[in-house]
Amino acid sequence: MKLFSPLFPALMALSLVAASAARAADAPYEVVVWADAKYDAAGALSSLDFPQAADYAPALLGNLRTRIAARPASPKLDGDVPATFETGIRVTLTVTPETGSVSVDEIVDMPRVLRMTTARFTEDMASGASSWDGRVVGSCTVSVKGRCGAVEILSDSGDVPDEARRIAKRALSEWRFEPQKLGGKPIEGKVVVPFVIERAGVSRPTLRNRET
Repeated sequence: MKLFSPLFPALMALSLVAASAARAADAPYEVVVWADAKYDAAGALSSLDFPQAADYAPALLGNLRTRIAARPASPKLDGDVPATFETGIRVTLTVTPETGSVSVDEIVDMPRVLRMTTARFTEDMASGASSWDGRVVGSCTVSVKGRCGAVEILSDSGDVPDEARRIAKRALSEWRFEPQKLGGKPIEGKVVVPFVIERAGVSRPTLRNRET
C-alpha cells in the first residue's frame, strides 16, 4: 500500500529506526509507528492515539488513522459476552528514498509498548570477519503483568547465528508492556517484533515518556 510522496521528507527526519553507516543512501528502510486503540463491544474503533504524534507529518497520521479505522470490526468476547478491547498497534512502514514513497506493510494489534531496550553484539562478533547483518523476528506471550514469557526467535531460514538469536532474545525479554484489556481486565497477548541487527547492535530505541 503506497502512501503519497510528500510524507517522505518528514519521515527522513525520524530516528526511530537507526540506519547503518554502511547502508546505501537510497536503500529502503523500515519505520515503525505505534498507536494505542480502544474498541467498543461491537468491535468498532472508539479512540485512537499516536503517542509520538509530534514526530510525524499530520498527513501520515491521518492516513494511518483512516486505515486503522477501516479494518473490519471484530468484536471480542469475554466468555460469551461482547466486551470492550484496549490494545496497542504496531504499524510497519517502508520508506524508499529513491522514489520518495512510503508504503504500509503491516498493521498488527499487540500489547502496548512501554519500554524498548537496545542490545549489542559482543566486541569480537561486531569486529570479526564473520559479523552478521540481518533481520530477526522475536515472539513472546506478554503476561498480565506486562512482561515477556519465553522468547522465541522466528526465522524463515536457518542462517541466523546463535549469538544473534541470544541477543534478540535478551533484548525482547527486557521490553515492558501494558497488557491488552478485555472488558477492562488485563489479558495475556502475543507479541511479534522484528529486529534489524547490524554490527552496531539492535536498533530499537526506548519510546519517550512511556517508560515504567
